[in-house]
Amino acid sequence: MKYQHYTVKCNTIKANVSANINIVNIETGSLIYGDSISKEYNGDSCHGNKFLSKSQALNRLSSDIAHNFVYKLTPNYSYFSVTLLGSIELSTASSEDKKRLSGALEYIKAGRMDKAEKILTTVMDSVDGQSYVVAYDLGVVKEAQGQLDEAKKFYAMADDLTMSPVEEINAAVLRIDKSIEKNQEAREQLNAK
Repeated sequence: MKYQHYTVKCNTIKANVSANINIVNIETGSLIYGDSISKEYNGDSCHGNKFLSKSQALNRLSSDIAHNFVYKLTPNYSYFSVTLLGSIELSTASSEDKKRLSGALEYIKAGRMDKAEKILTTVMDSVDGQSYVVAYDLGVVKEAQGQLDEAKKFYAMADDLTMSPVEEINAAVLRIDKSIEKNQEAREQLNAK
């Protein structure tokens, strides 16, 4: 057998940019917002890879930090999918309750949260507050209306009524906590003086 030894020249680059960003009210001197953001870049020319030069890497990282910062401070939309539960799990639920639930879901799909809320509230009263399906769907309506604390109550009620984990309810409980936290952060920033 023959062996051949050869050397491959390989250039690497590492870049790191950190920024401590503070927004201060110049009239009062109070801190409105503060954040520390770090980004890093690793590249090499091994195996024919192309990589950024040091200045290109630093420019890209600085730009990423600026975009990240601006995104946190500007209004933006958050989209997520919500699955509605469409079948009352109680054997004691009347056919009228099941029909009402179906109608409420149609109103939700049509964007008529006000009408869906009335119907779901009627169904919830009819089943003595014992349906996790109705509680969950009411939570979805409240969340869509921006009433996050009310939505959390209904999601918690739905969670308490289940005997085993329900994927949609678990996702809703986690989602609503994050939404409330972000809402609170935004209010604190707006109220900072």
